[in-house]
Amino acid sequence: MVQLTANARGLSTARLLPQKQQKSSLRIASDTIEAFPRCSVSNFSKLRANKRFAYFDRTKYVPVLDSIDADVILFLRPRRFGKSLTLSMLEHFHGVEHRAQYGELFKDLDVDKDVKENRVTPGQYLILKFNFAEVRRTRDLNEAAQGLADNIIWSLKRFYGDYYPYLGGSLDQLISKKINQGDAIDSLRNLVEIVNLTLREVKNGGDTKHPLTNVKGIYLLADEYDAFSNEYMDPHNSQAWAGSDASSLVKDFWATVKGMVDLPYGICRCFITGISPLSLADNTSGFNIAVNMSFKEGVAGLCGLSRADVEETLERICESKTDVEGHLARLTKYANGYHFCNYRKSEPVFNTDTSLEYLQAVLTGEDFNIASPPNSEVSPQFLEICASSPGAVTHIQNALTPSPDGTTPYHLIPYSKLVDRFTLADLQGSALGYGEEVAWHTLLLYFGAFTFDKENPSKFLTIPNHIAATRFSTTILRRFGLLDSMRDAVRFLALHGDIIAPLSGYRKLMAGRDIKPGGYAMTEWQHRDSFHMAILENPGLDPQVEYEVTKPGGGLGLVDLVLTSPGHCVVTEWKTVKIDSLDLGDSLSLDEKAEALSKLRISEVLDLEFHEREKYKEETIGDWIEEDVTAQLKSYLLSPEIRELARSREFHAYLVLVIGSRKILVWEMDEKGDRIGEPVLA
Repeated sequence: MVQLTANARGLSTARLLPQKQQKSSLRIASDTIEAFPRCSVSNFSKLRANKRFAYFDRTKYVPVLDSIDADVILFLRPRRFGKSLTLSMLEHFHGVEHRAQYGELFKDLDVDKDVKENRVTPGQYLILKFNFAEVRRTRDLNEAAQGLADNIIWSLKRFYGDYYPYLGGSLDQLISKKINQGDAIDSLRNLVEIVNLTLREVKNGGDTKHPLTNVKGIYLLADEYDAFSNEYMDPHNSQAWAGSDASSLVKDFWATVKGMVDLPYGICRCFITGISPLSLADNTSGFNIAVNMSFKEGVAGLCGLSRADVEETLERICESKTDVEGHLARLTKYANGYHFCNYRKSEPVFNTDTSLEYLQAVLTGEDFNIASPPNSEVSPQFLEICASSPGAVTHIQNALTPSPDGTTPYHLIPYSKLVDRFTLADLQGSALGYGEEVAWHTLLLYFGAFTFDKENPSKFLTIPNHIAATRFSTTILRRFGLLDSMRDAVRFLALHGDIIAPLSGYRKLMAGRDIKPGGYAMTEWQHRDSFHMAILENPGLDPQVEYEVTKPGGGLGLVDLVLTSPGHCVVTEWKTVKIDSLDLGDSLSLDEKAEALSKLRISEVLDLEFHEREKYKEETIGDWIEEDVTAQLKSYLLSPEIRELARSREFHAYLVLVIGSRKILVWEMDEKGDRIGEPVLA
């Protein structure tokens, strides 16, 4: 595997822009904003022609991309970041057929200065564009392969429709002679060869007035290159896809592109967008010419809105500074946090589509639930794949917790490296519990589940925002059939302060997920954080992890998890007894011990003795609770901070003991720190 670094083959840095933007890129045709284009509005010329639309100018990246000394650029982003509009912008700038429209399309945009200073020249290519998100997909892989072939043929016909006046002959003649309806790859090869031949004749003929005189060749734009293959690539079952006609056609397509790059006037430039490098690596083992620019500083802001973009826009459409600050805070919580540079501190960006939907709602007064937007940054299919992988679930659960110091809402995930190329086999190994976790880390990063930490991007990943956090937490619960019951339980917790039902749901989650041997050794913090993840979706709760208090003796303490709602304050202290710490019989395996433990009644759990290897706990679980555990929570409950928090709310306090990752024992306590009644099993 190769570390995720820039390909060193002559990469020019002369024109690379710093990611941090000093000013907004908002462009409007008048003093007022009438509408914002969603990501579904992805045709650059139509957007620019409609003067109602605001446009966030990204044309300054045109010369940046042009300066990169690479034939093929791979640029990857999560869904709904405006990749299609970016390709349309490049198409309209570089396409020879749009040369006459340059003034009306670009004259007031950033790139115009570069054009006037001869740093970049418009209209120098014939544009060959593919959109693999448009491929007809079915469960039958043979039918799917035909859908991909039809999509390729349609794109080739569209190319001839745009350029037949430049290539000689009629459109019907070109299609009948050069398109082989039964062989999409042969038809692609024919197209590139006729362009190469035509341009060579133009160059050799010396006709300086020919419309193709200054044309360099083909600029291939591949939009959502992996949208088709991602539908079928499953890390838990890779054989069906690997042996299919669809997989073979994908390989043949990119192998042909690679071969045509070597022609003098063939495919001179290639810009590929998608979500992850998985499909390119797994389906195109010989396609090693692409430079992955996804996390390079110079293009990190190519897709996504900066804080300056959002803030200036809100200032234009809001009536007061208070409104601006309120909307900006909501957008920051739910849509911001994406940091696409892995070696430099800089401002993160907002998800484009979610932000534009929200801004449109602010502009028009429409209802828009930003906590659950219709278009997720993470695809539903990928969510399901992650939820079925123990390795991925572990990573996500670890990330879906506040940082230990409470400064950030999500935990930082340390990493030492990422990989530029990884395959289904790499993911399958991790999913089964062996091999490096680096492939899953990388995939979660590309799909938008994780992002680089903005303060220390070379060492840590983190969850970007609340939308991503909620998508993953609810998917994991759904995977184990707990989503509806947990929603009801958490709603009951918010209304009544009763924690038993959601803890019961968490116990089922523990037992239901595939636990590797290390799962039985989870710490109290890991269990607490996993439970915290499970209750994230309910907006009526305000969960606070490691809540700092002052104990009666004057020392500081950290309450594991405090939950507040308008009417209730729930204080919990978590403790864990690992399964190997219990005397359940040395001859039993971990799984057998877990099975035996799951059948015990509450009195039998309290009478369980600790194993002799346990140095710090003696006698039984009941004795340990009586002598050690109760005092800690009692000191927290008597603190002034907890008393103030509970002053206007109904008070609840619970000792939560996770025993062997199979039993959860709960003992309620009163405001004075005394136990109430007998413990129960959740």
